[in-house]
Amino acid sequence: MIGFIRTCGAAAALTLGLLPVGRAQGDPGYDWSVIGTKVTAMEVTYMPDRILFAVEGNAGNCGSGTWLTYAGNQSDNAARQANVKAVYAALIAAKTTGTPIRIYGINSGCKVTFFYLG
Repeated sequence: MIGFIRTCGAAAALTLGLLPVGRAQGDPGYDWSVIGTKVTAMEVTYMPDRILFAVEGNAGNCGSGTWLTYAGNQSDNAARQANVKAVYAALIAAKTTGTPIRIYGINSGCKVTFFYLG
């Protein structure tokens, strides 16, 4: 049952564009990962192009409280903006409920490449 749930979750994340697709073998597409952190702040001024948020603790070379940026990776602008809006909704849900998130990112620019809720 757990395997089925994980498969469904991965399929949903792919549909929303939250997981990297087409990465070369051996290239995970991220420099760091943080498991079980909580969203502490959000900056929405740049919506729908990107969302900035902060989490408890360090994220790679990005210190605690540093703005992390999620801007999607779709080549189509409308699809990318829709993806950023979906991530924004997920971040709001995580922040308001205290649900931990799992994030993966790149040190350069403190960019988040993808994440999971829970």
